[in-house]
Amino acid sequence: MVLKWVKGNARSRMSNKALLGGKDSDGASIYVGRAFHQGVWLPAKFIPSKNACYVPYNGKEVFVQDFEVLEAKENKFSWEPASDGRIATGAVSTGRDGNDEIYIGRAPYQGSMTVGKIHPSHRCIYLPYGGNEVRLTHYEVLVYKRPSLQWMSTNSHSPLPRNAVLGGRDTDGAEIFVGRASHAGDVMPCKVIPSKRVAYVSYNGSEVSMHNFEVLVGSNAKWKKARDGKVPKGAFPGGSSSGEVLYIGRANHNRSTTVGKLHPSHGCVYIPYGGKEHSFREYEVLTGY
Repeated sequence: MVLKWVKGNARSRMSNKALLGGKDSDGASIYVGRAFHQGVWLPAKFIPSKNACYVPYNGKEVFVQDFEVLEAKENKFSWEPASDGRIATGAVSTGRDGNDEIYIGRAPYQGSMTVGKIHPSHRCIYLPYGGNEVRLTHYEVLVYKRPSLQWMSTNSHSPLPRNAVLGGRDTDGAEIFVGRASHAGDVMPCKVIPSKRVAYVSYNGSEVSMHNFEVLVGSNAKWKKARDGKVPKGAFPGGSSSGEVLYIGRANHNRSTTVGKLHPSHGCVYIPYGGKEHSFREYEVLTGY
């Protein structure tokens, strides 16, 4: 997990990329920060409108002059409910306090949503508020959302990457995985068949073999039915042709379920099979958002 922390102080100009963490009781925006205090990196609440930044420590709300602000796109993070020191997968840490990892959290308190520190072994979150360090057992954890699907470069002689997305099965039962490859200036979805050490794209009426390609890996892949070039919400892009986005589709043919390319402007999915490119008006589209 690579995070961007930007140095600042109480009178620093606010970055327009800072991650919003909540609101103070009077409605002032609170941003996610961290500060080095008493030898430990602690989560901090930064309130630009008050030229103030605070950490919770040793029973008190402590003003800090120097700190760092987390810069991030909000869609890369989420706040996940938790309690009693538990944290979620992907939780964002600011560092260690002895043997304990410290995580960024937030919780509602006195009409505010305040950023604070989750101390797992203490089974709680601590908030800096009203001069005190407030202890609560129910809170939200800041979680970095890794892309659920991503591409990994490989070739026909390499082992299949872990968590490769299964797309279907060939007529003989061989597993077909989702891939993409470059061909004739286009980047297009392809069917990857590890047991046969080959991948294929469909292009210009033919099934074309490829030996260098990418495999789609990850979780949360779902197939949605569509037809006539329609693209379901959340469809995962698989390439492009002459500036048009191509999507990952699949269709049933000759007792197989074969991965191919959805070409929206053509109103169909093309699949590579038996040396030829076959088109289908009814198909399924891979979604992953």
